[in-house]
Amino acid sequence: MSPHSPGPVGITDNPLRGIAYAVVAIILYSFLDGTAKYLVTVAPILQIVAIRSVFVLIALSPAVVRAGGLPALATARPWPHLARIATSFFAILMFFESLRHLPLATCIAISFAAPLFMTAASVVLLRERVGLHRWAAVGVGFVGVLIIARPDGEGLYSWPALLVIASSLFFALSQITVRWLAATETDLRILVSQNFGLLVLSGIALPFVWQPVPWSTVAGIAAMAVLLILGQLFTVKAFRAAPVGVVAPFQYTELLWATLIGAALGDPWPELHVWIGAVIVVASGLYVLWRETLARRQTAPLP
Repeated sequence: MSPHSPGPVGITDNPLRGIAYAVVAIILYSFLDGTAKYLVTVAPILQIVAIRSVFVLIALSPAVVRAGGLPALATARPWPHLARIATSFFAILMFFESLRHLPLATCIAISFAAPLFMTAASVVLLRERVGLHRWAAVGVGFVGVLIIARPDGEGLYSWPALLVIASSLFFALSQITVRWLAATETDLRILVSQNFGLLVLSGIALPFVWQPVPWSTVAGIAAMAVLLILGQLFTVKAFRAAPVGVVAPFQYTELLWATLIGAALGDPWPELHVWIGAVIVVASGLYVLWRETLARRQTAPLP
């Protein structure tokens, strides 16, 4: 297939459009995280997760009806779905809790460790081969994470920073379950099962944490659901318009948007060690992405 030949249905080769979609998605996700940072100060985290899940499910219900109703959500692979639900649940709870205690930009910078965790975990869980170059990049990236987190005078890392690292690990594991599910499950089935599972898990604890919240807080949680769905929509559009290697690097621009949004929320400007560590993590992530892209090209069949 020549570079100018039409690709698969729904896939185009328009890098500028793909980049534009990716930047819009990242801005939406940044506002999502900024909204979460505010909301965790006025409402219990489990209550936020439960209400957000309800709004997401409501928004997805027309798509479920168009797909054929509840039978379209039936699956023969419940265990991978349960794994995704559990890992997503812990990732969200840990990240939201860290937002109570750390600046938004610091949380985002540390969360860039997720792709590094994905590379490491894929060796064990997906039996993927990772060469020495990528292992070295992963190791350097984790050094960058430790620089961002920076230990205190006693050489200990703060527990909120460790929470973000743990959240990144669980997020990476949840993304790996998507790879497992993608071969047989529709996007709609994955999204509905995940949010229904999050609603169930958070709902179990609601009687113990529920507190009355003003309608403005409920509106904020609804805005989170809208931002989440729109962010996912533009992410899909980005990857349909341009290759992964072109689109993925722009996820790191979230640090800039998070810095500005955090400043608007009263966060201090990130200290120098955060920027130094972020540069190391981003460079490592881009190198891993480049090596993975190169490996795929070398193993891809000839056109």
